Amino acid sequence: MIIDALAKKIEDFIVAHMEEMDSIKIETIRYGIKVFLINAYKIPIIFIVAYMLGILKYAIIAYICFGSLRTFAGGIHAERGIACIISSMIIIYSPAYLSPYLDRNYNIALFIITFIIIALYSPSDTRKKPIKSYKLKADLKADSILIVVIIFAASCLLPEDISGVMVVSMFFESLLVLPITYKIFGKERSSYA
Repeated sequence: MIIDALAKKIEDFIVAHMEEMDSIKIETIRYGIKVFLINAYKIPIIFIVAYMLGILKYAIIAYICFGSLRTFAGGIHAERGIACIISSMIIIYSPAYLSPYLDRNYNIALFIITFIIIALYSPSDTRKKPIKSYKLKADLKADSILIVVIIFAASCLLPEDISGVMVVSMFFESLLVLPITYKIFGKERSSYA
């Protein structure tokens, strides 16, 4: 794949120019580069369509909240580019359409559910891309929980429409780390605990 080859070249360049690189740092750099390259073409498409639908503000908020949590919590990924774009559009646009039907009580309920799921199942990886370091897993779990709490706290200070987008976005991300989601889509989580 072109993205993998380009990511490897960038990773090799960075590693060659940095001192004291352990395997965890290299793994983190590799993952960050791949995420950036994948999103470099996907994000403009998602935001252009959101603009055409009149929900750009909500799409940006959803993307930031979803992406902030996903960075640490992980979760299932689409195999192909077009499937990734379509599933991303559904996940990013749905909160804009659902939030008008949710009040603060629903947001609190979704926060509690999201918090529990993230505390139990994040970070979520795959057999193809396992997180092998126990320390990294513990750090990612702590960061995931912290992100959920921070985003929810911020959402409490904002108008209900924006608050709803923020909480629903995190809830959708939490669904992507569930073992049942992996089973539904025929994916396997890593066997590393």
